[in-house]
Amino acid sequence: FTTPATFQCASIDCAEFLDAGSEDCIHQYSLHGCCAENTVCGKEKLAKLAQCYLDDKMYYEGQRMYPADEPCRTCQCKPGFDNSTIVDNPNCYEIQCGLELHAGDRLAMGCIPIYFGNHRCCPISWKCPSDSDEVIVEGRTEQTEVQEPNMQCKFGKLTLNKGDGITSDNKCVDCKCTVPPLAHCIQRADC
Repeated sequence: FTTPATFQCASIDCAEFLDAGSEDCIHQYSLHGCCAENTVCGKEKLAKLAQCYLDDKMYYEGQRMYPADEPCRTCQCKPGFDNSTIVDNPNCYEIQCGLELHAGDRLAMGCIPIYFGNHRCCPISWKCPSDSDEVIVEGRTEQTEVQEPNMQCKFGKLTLNKGDGITSDNKCVDCKCTVPPLAHCIQRADC
């Protein structure tokens, strides 16, 4: 066998994704739950729920919130929610992409993630090694000095020092070794 083993994950279709919903209904979630645990409808019932404010938007108790300044975090509206801090907020958590589970085959092939702009939690695509890849050192395509192995990234047949780049077929994607031992790519938002 030449292909690595992979997991096949079932897609979860939550009822709220299939329902168009009503204008005066909200879905309530548990902090780490996948699907809504409850639906609250009616202005009278909504008026009894706690309200939260985040990024100039109002949410009701149990609703999920996605902070604009922390794109890798999700929060839940609960009584007493404090929007002054997101990172240390007990009602917020970091989004987990499950790369090892969902992209294990790509990781095993030596592919590196492509992230979009500053959104570095979950990749939008992958760059896999090819024979045409070359190391870019400060605008040149030749390596001059070798660093310690713990300050290097491996990508296919290439060994990159911290700060080195990798040639890319896509002018909007920059790939670099910035956090050894794995290189990563950024798709620029201005392309």
